[in-house]
Amino acid sequence: KEGLISVGSSRQSEQNPLDPAIIEHMANEYKYIATDTDYYAQDGQNKCDNVHFSRILEWYYQYFQKNDPANLGASILFPVGAMRSLRELIKFSKGRVIVLSGDKGNNDPEHFRGLVDPHLAVHGSLSLMVNYHCLGSYFISRGGFALNNSTEEASLKVSCFVLTETNDIEDCVGFEPFADDGFERINNERLKQFPMLRQAFNDAIDSFGPNDFFVIQKSLKEDAPNIKLKGVVALLKLSDWDADIFYKFRDSILCQVCGAGFKLRSDLSRGTRRIWENYFALDPQKD
Repeated sequence: KEGLISVGSSRQSEQNPLDPAIIEHMANEYKYIATDTDYYAQDGQNKCDNVHFSRILEWYYQYFQKNDPANLGASILFPVGAMRSLRELIKFSKGRVIVLSGDKGNNDPEHFRGLVDPHLAVHGSLSLMVNYHCLGSYFISRGGFALNNSTEEASLKVSCFVLTETNDIEDCVGFEPFADDGFERINNERLKQFPMLRQAFNDAIDSFGPNDFFVIQKSLKEDAPNIKLKGVVALLKLSDWDADIFYKFRDSILCQVCGAGFKLRSDLSRGTRRIWENYFALDPQKD
Protein backbone atom coordinates (compact mmCIF):
# COMPACT_ATOMS: atom_id res chain seq x y z
CA LYS A 1 0.00 0.00 0.00
CA GLU A 2 0.99 3.60 -0.54
CA GLY A 3 0.87 5.94 2.43
CA LEU A 4 -0.55 9.42 1.87
CA ILE A 5 -0.09 12.04 4.57
CA SER A 6 -2.31 14.99 5.47
CA VAL A 7 -0.65 17.68 7.57
CA GLY A 8 -2.61 20.04 9.79
CA SER A 9 -2.84 21.59 13.23
CA SER A 10 -3.87 19.86 16.46
CA ARG A 11 -5.87 22.97 17.35
CA GLN A 12 -9.43 23.51 16.24
CA SER A 13 -8.54 26.76 14.47
CA GLU A 14 -5.51 28.93 13.76
CA GLN A 15 -5.57 32.72 13.84
CA ASN A 16 -2.92 32.85 11.12
CA PRO A 17 -2.74 29.71 8.93
CA LEU A 18 0.60 30.93 7.54
CA ASP A 19 2.29 31.27 10.96
CA PRO A 20 5.47 29.10 10.94
CA ALA A 21 4.94 28.36 14.67
CA ILE A 22 2.08 25.99 13.70
CA ILE A 23 4.78 23.40 13.09
CA GLU A 24 5.20 23.10 16.88
CA HIS A 25 1.69 21.63 17.28
CA MET A 26 1.38 19.96 13.92
CA ALA A 27 -0.89 16.91 13.57
CA ASN A 28 -0.44 14.26 10.86
CA GLU A 29 -2.93 11.80 9.47
CA TYR A 30 -1.99 8.89 7.22
CA LYS A 31 -4.20 7.22 4.65
CA TYR A 32 -3.15 3.97 2.97
CA ILE A 33 -4.35 2.94 -0.48
CA ALA A 34 -3.72 -0.28 -2.39
CA THR A 35 -0.99 -0.28 -5.04
CA ASP A 36 1.45 -2.71 -6.68
CA THR A 37 5.11 -2.92 -7.69
CA ASP A 38 4.31 -1.44 -11.13
CA TYR A 39 3.13 1.77 -9.48
CA TYR A 40 5.77 3.92 -11.16
CA ALA A 41 5.48 2.15 -14.52
CA GLN A 42 2.11 3.85 -14.88
CA ASP A 43 3.84 7.22 -14.88
CA GLY A 44 4.30 8.37 -18.46
CA GLN A 45 7.27 10.58 -17.50
CA ASN A 46 10.79 9.56 -16.46
CA LYS A 47 10.58 6.11 -18.07
CA CYS A 48 14.21 5.39 -17.20
CA ASP A 49 13.51 5.90 -13.49
CA ASN A 50 10.40 3.75 -13.63
CA VAL A 51 12.40 0.66 -14.58
CA HIS A 52 14.65 1.04 -11.55
CA PHE A 53 11.86 1.98 -9.16
CA SER A 54 9.85 -1.09 -10.18
CA ARG A 55 12.87 -3.36 -9.65
CA ILE A 56 13.41 -2.03 -6.15
CA LEU A 57 9.74 -2.23 -5.17
CA GLU A 58 9.55 -5.79 -6.50
CA TRP A 59 12.62 -6.74 -4.46
CA TYR A 60 11.11 -5.37 -1.26
CA TYR A 61 7.83 -7.15 -1.97
CA GLN A 62 9.50 -10.51 -2.56
CA TYR A 63 11.94 -10.12 0.33
CA PHE A 64 9.22 -9.54 2.91
CA GLN A 65 6.93 -12.13 1.35
CA LYS A 66 9.62 -14.82 1.74
CA ASN A 67 11.15 -13.68 5.04
CA ASP A 68 8.17 -12.78 7.21
CA PRO A 69 7.11 -15.90 9.16
CA ALA A 70 5.43 -13.81 11.88
CA ASN A 71 3.49 -11.86 9.25
CA LEU A 72 4.69 -8.52 10.63
CA GLY A 73 4.73 -6.76 7.29
CA ALA A 74 7.04 -3.86 6.57
CA SER A 75 6.95 -0.06 6.42
CA ILE A 76 9.33 1.29 3.78
CA LEU A 77 10.21 4.89 3.01
CA PHE A 78 10.74 5.13 -0.75
CA PRO A 79 12.86 8.26 -1.42
CA VAL A 80 11.52 9.17 -4.85
CA GLY A 81 12.59 12.82 -4.59
CA ALA A 82 16.15 11.91 -3.62
CA MET A 83 16.50 9.37 -6.43
CA ARG A 84 15.16 11.79 -9.04
CA SER A 85 17.55 14.48 -7.77
CA LEU A 86 20.41 12.00 -8.04
CA ARG A 87 19.32 11.22 -11.59
CA GLU A 88 19.81 14.88 -12.51
CA LEU A 89 23.25 14.95 -10.86
CA ILE A 90 24.18 11.78 -12.76
CA LYS A 91 23.03 13.39 -16.01
CA PHE A 92 25.01 16.53 -15.21
CA SER A 93 28.19 14.48 -14.59
CA LYS A 94 27.66 12.40 -17.76
CA GLY A 95 27.07 9.15 -15.92
CA ARG A 96 30.15 9.23 -13.68
CA VAL A 97 29.55 10.13 -10.06
CA ILE A 98 30.58 9.31 -6.51
CA VAL A 99 28.16 10.39 -3.78
CA LEU A 100 29.00 10.55 -0.07
CA SER A 101 26.00 11.02 2.20
CA GLY A 102 25.67 11.13 5.97
CA ASP A 103 22.37 11.43 7.83
CA LYS A 104 20.05 9.61 10.19
CA GLY A 105 18.74 6.59 8.35
CA ASN A 106 18.70 2.84 7.72
CA ASN A 107 20.73 0.66 5.38
CA ASP A 108 19.39 -2.77 6.40
CA PRO A 109 15.94 -3.92 5.17
CA GLU A 110 15.41 -5.74 8.47
CA HIS A 111 14.96 -2.32 10.08
CA PHE A 112 11.74 -1.86 8.10
CA ARG A 113 9.80 -4.70 9.70
CA GLY A 114 6.42 -3.88 11.21
CA LEU A 115 3.47 -1.79 10.06
CA VAL A 116 3.95 1.67 11.56
CA ASP A 117 3.36 5.24 10.42
CA PRO A 118 6.63 6.96 9.42
CA HIS A 119 8.05 9.20 12.12
CA LEU A 120 8.26 12.88 11.22
CA ALA A 121 10.95 14.71 13.18
CA VAL A 122 10.20 18.39 13.84
CA HIS A 123 13.19 20.71 14.33
CA GLY A 124 12.32 24.00 12.73
CA SER A 125 11.45 22.03 9.63
CA LEU A 126 10.49 18.40 8.93
CA SER A 127 12.64 15.38 8.24
CA LEU A 128 12.34 11.63 7.82
CA MET A 129 14.81 8.78 8.12
CA VAL A 130 16.86 8.20 4.96
CA ASN A 131 16.45 4.81 3.30
CA TYR A 132 20.09 4.28 2.34
CA HIS A 133 19.36 0.69 1.37
CA CYS A 134 16.94 1.92 -1.29
CA LEU A 135 19.35 4.58 -2.56
CA GLY A 136 22.08 1.95 -2.84
CA SER A 137 19.71 -0.35 -4.74
CA TYR A 138 18.98 2.49 -7.16
CA PHE A 139 22.68 2.86 -7.96
CA ILE A 140 23.11 -0.90 -8.33
CA SER A 141 20.12 -1.06 -10.67
CA ARG A 142 21.71 1.69 -12.77
CA GLY A 143 25.03 -0.15 -13.07
CA GLY A 144 26.86 1.18 -10.01
CA PHE A 145 27.48 -0.01 -6.47
CA ALA A 146 27.10 1.08 -2.86
CA LEU A 147 29.16 1.06 0.33
CA ASN A 148 27.19 1.28 3.56
CA ASN A 149 28.30 1.85 7.13
CA SER A 150 27.90 -1.51 8.89
CA THR A 151 27.34 -0.08 12.40
CA GLU A 152 23.70 -0.55 13.36
CA GLU A 153 23.64 1.50 16.57
CA ALA A 154 24.40 4.85 14.97
CA SER A 155 22.51 8.12 14.85
CA LEU A 156 24.58 9.11 11.82
CA LYS A 157 24.86 6.66 8.93
CA VAL A 158 27.32 7.27 6.09
CA SER A 159 27.03 5.71 2.64
CA CYS A 160 29.01 5.95 -0.57
CA PHE A 161 27.37 5.46 -3.97
CA VAL A 162 29.32 5.09 -7.20
CA LEU A 163 28.25 5.08 -10.81
CA THR A 164 30.49 4.63 -13.82
CA GLU A 165 29.64 5.22 -17.45
CA THR A 166 28.92 1.55 -18.14
CA ASN A 167 26.09 -0.71 -17.02
CA ASP A 168 26.59 -4.46 -17.33
CA ILE A 169 22.84 -5.02 -17.08
CA GLU A 170 20.64 -3.28 -19.64
CA ASP A 171 17.69 -1.21 -18.43
CA CYS A 172 15.36 -3.31 -20.56
CA VAL A 173 16.25 -6.46 -18.59
CA GLY A 174 13.55 -7.37 -16.08
CA PHE A 175 13.75 -8.13 -12.39
CA GLU A 176 15.30 -11.62 -12.56
CA PRO A 177 19.01 -10.71 -12.13
CA PHE A 178 18.14 -8.80 -8.95
CA ALA A 179 15.88 -11.39 -7.30
CA ASP A 180 16.70 -12.89 -3.88
CA ASP A 181 20.32 -11.89 -3.15
CA GLY A 182 20.80 -10.41 -6.63
CA PHE A 183 21.34 -6.81 -5.55
CA GLU A 184 23.93 -7.84 -2.95
CA ARG A 185 25.71 -10.28 -5.26
CA ILE A 186 25.93 -7.79 -8.13
CA ASN A 187 27.10 -5.08 -5.73
CA ASN A 188 29.90 -7.27 -4.34
CA GLU A 189 31.08 -8.21 -7.84
CA ARG A 190 31.36 -4.59 -8.90
CA LEU A 191 33.07 -3.62 -5.65
CA LYS A 192 35.95 -5.97 -6.49
CA GLN A 193 36.99 -3.57 -9.24
CA PHE A 194 37.57 -0.77 -6.71
CA PRO A 195 39.68 -2.29 -3.88
CA MET A 196 41.29 1.02 -2.89
CA LEU A 197 37.95 2.78 -2.55
CA ARG A 198 36.61 -0.08 -0.46
CA GLN A 199 39.69 0.08 1.81
CA ALA A 200 39.41 3.86 2.14
CA PHE A 201 35.74 3.59 3.13
CA ASN A 202 36.60 0.91 5.68
CA ASP A 203 39.38 3.04 7.18
CA ALA A 204 37.45 6.32 7.27
CA ILE A 205 33.92 5.12 8.05
CA ASP A 206 33.62 1.49 9.16
CA SER A 207 36.66 1.22 11.44
CA PHE A 208 36.10 4.58 13.13
CA GLY A 209 33.67 6.99 11.54
CA PRO A 210 31.90 10.28 12.24
CA ASN A 211 29.29 8.68 14.49
CA ASP A 212 31.97 7.00 16.61
CA PHE A 213 33.73 10.31 17.08
CA PHE A 214 30.45 12.02 17.97
CA VAL A 215 29.77 9.40 20.67
CA ILE A 216 33.26 9.80 22.17
CA GLN A 217 33.21 13.61 22.34
CA LYS A 218 29.66 13.64 23.71
CA SER A 219 30.54 11.06 26.38
CA LEU A 220 33.66 12.97 27.43
CA LYS A 221 31.70 16.22 27.68
CA GLU A 222 28.81 14.73 29.69
CA ASP A 223 30.45 11.92 31.68
CA ALA A 224 33.94 13.27 32.33
CA PRO A 225 33.52 16.84 33.64
CA ASN A 226 37.08 16.93 34.99
CA ILE A 227 38.83 15.88 31.80
CA LYS A 228 42.53 16.73 31.77
CA LEU A 229 43.92 19.23 29.26
CA LYS A 230 46.03 16.50 27.71
CA GLY A 231 42.81 14.60 26.96
CA VAL A 232 41.21 17.69 25.40
CA VAL A 233 44.24 18.22 23.15
CA ALA A 234 44.15 14.56 22.10
CA LEU A 235 40.44 14.91 21.25
CA LEU A 236 41.15 18.09 19.26
CA LYS A 237 43.85 16.29 17.29
CA LEU A 238 41.44 13.41 16.61
CA SER A 239 38.91 15.95 15.30
CA ASP A 240 41.58 17.60 13.09
CA TRP A 241 41.30 20.66 15.33
CA ASP A 242 37.58 21.19 14.95
CA ALA A 243 36.35 24.61 16.11
CA ASP A 244 33.14 23.23 17.60
CA ILE A 245 35.06 20.78 19.81
CA PHE A 246 37.31 23.63 20.95
CA TYR A 247 34.22 25.66 21.88
CA LYS A 248 32.63 22.78 23.79
CA PHE A 249 35.72 22.23 25.93
CA ARG A 250 36.75 25.89 26.24
CA ASP A 251 36.17 25.98 30.01
CA SER A 252 38.46 22.99 30.61
CA ILE A 253 41.13 24.62 28.44
CA LEU A 254 40.91 28.02 30.14
CA CYS A 255 41.05 26.49 33.62
CA GLN A 256 44.12 24.35 32.96
CA VAL A 257 46.21 26.06 30.30
CA CYS A 258 48.07 28.36 32.68
CA GLY A 259 49.29 25.45 34.78
CA ALA A 260 50.16 23.22 31.84
CA GLY A 261 53.69 22.34 30.86
CA PHE A 262 55.56 24.11 28.06
CA LYS A 263 55.26 21.20 25.60
CA LEU A 264 51.50 20.81 26.06
CA ARG A 265 50.96 24.57 25.71
CA SER A 266 53.04 24.51 22.52
CA ASP A 267 50.93 21.71 21.08
CA LEU A 268 47.75 23.62 21.88
CA SER A 269 49.19 26.86 20.49
CA ARG A 270 50.08 25.24 17.16
CA GLY A 271 46.64 23.64 17.01
CA THR A 272 44.73 26.85 17.59
CA ARG A 273 45.96 28.14 14.23
CA ARG A 274 44.31 25.13 12.60
CA ILE A 275 41.15 25.74 14.64
CA TRP A 276 40.88 29.26 13.25
CA GLU A 277 41.43 27.97 9.71
CA ASN A 278 38.64 25.41 10.20
CA TYR A 279 36.24 27.88 11.81
CA PHE A 280 33.13 28.77 9.82
CA ALA A 281 31.21 31.72 11.26
CA LEU A 282 27.72 30.24 11.31
CA ASP A 283 26.43 30.85 14.84
CA PRO A 284 26.80 34.50 16.00
CA GLN A 285 26.51 33.39 19.65
CA LYS A 286 29.66 31.28 19.39
CA ASP A 287 32.69 33.56 19.48
